[in-house]
Amino acid sequence: MTTETLMGRAEGQQALDPNALARLGRAIERLGGDTAYVMESITEFIEALDPVERDATPPHLKDWLIESGSMTEERFEAAVAEVERGALKVMELRSFLKFVSDTLTLDEAAGVLDITEDEARQAVADRTLHAFEINGRLRFPQWQFDIREPDHRLRGLTDIVRSIPKDRDWLSVQGIMTLPHEDLNTEGRQTAVEWLRNGGDVARIRRLVRREYRG
Repeated sequence: MTTETLMGRAEGQQALDPNALARLGRAIERLGGDTAYVMESITEFIEALDPVERDATPPHLKDWLIESGSMTEERFEAAVAEVERGALKVMELRSFLKFVSDTLTLDEAAGVLDITEDEARQAVADRTLHAFEINGRLRFPQWQFDIREPDHRLRGLTDIVRSIPKDRDWLSVQGIMTLPHEDLNTEGRQTAVEWLRNGGDVARIRRLVRREYRG
């Protein structure tokens, strides 16, 4: 047994199972898309994650939760064990994959808009379309398309895109546009996209976006 193996076990880690890696490869191939792109995207995202922290829970927090009756010691220890296994990282990866599945490729976006790929790239440069890059490839979030509109774009899209600071990450933009907002409330909370598709005021969404980024 090597020193590295001993250290890995001491830290609660397990060696990667070749069978599990092969299963992951088969699962990605089954998707039927661009297998290399999906694999690269997953790898790139994981590489950007911070490592799992061990023994990061302050002792006083454990004491407070147990003494307040919020958790038993057994439940607390089980929760810590799940976090140290990487449960939070798995949740982040699931959110990322869900988001990527809600985007279109350059070719697909151009097809929806009935424009050329060069025109789609120019629209991104002009900030009349929203896109981001993964592994050097443009991805277009689906929320900005609306086939009921004459140009197949969400009403007010240019105003909204130009309200988003250029340095903002795509996940924050996704959240602003697709999560319900308490101040977009008619018959229940609406997302910004639902608000616009239901005929709501574009200026209100523009103000909402600016306020969110102003912090």
